[in-house]
Amino acid sequence: ENPDAEYPIAWVDARSVNERDSDFWLRKAGYIRLKSADLGYNFQSEWLKSKKIQRLRIYISGLNLLTFSGIKEFDPEAETGSGSYYPQQRNINAGLNLSF
Repeated sequence: ENPDAEYPIAWVDARSVNERDSDFWLRKAGYIRLKSADLGYNFQSEWLKSKKIQRLRIYISGLNLLTFSGIKEFDPEAETGSGSYYPQQRNINAGLNLSF
């Protein structure tokens, strides 16, 4: 109970010292996340037919590509605010589909 303390004490319920609620430790937790995206192109040309290829498709896809959040210390989807979580991984895949 230091009157010169830099930060207020955090508590959940009312205390006998101070009956007022404080929002000092609260943060805005809104965020926007680009969870997945796919981009592909199907080739259709005479050149493919001359090589006896029916279809050719190239693609790239990704998971957890971008996150815009005011909270920089933690992932906004983390179950706890303590930092003890396994962070979400970013996955990027590229591929080629051929049909003969």
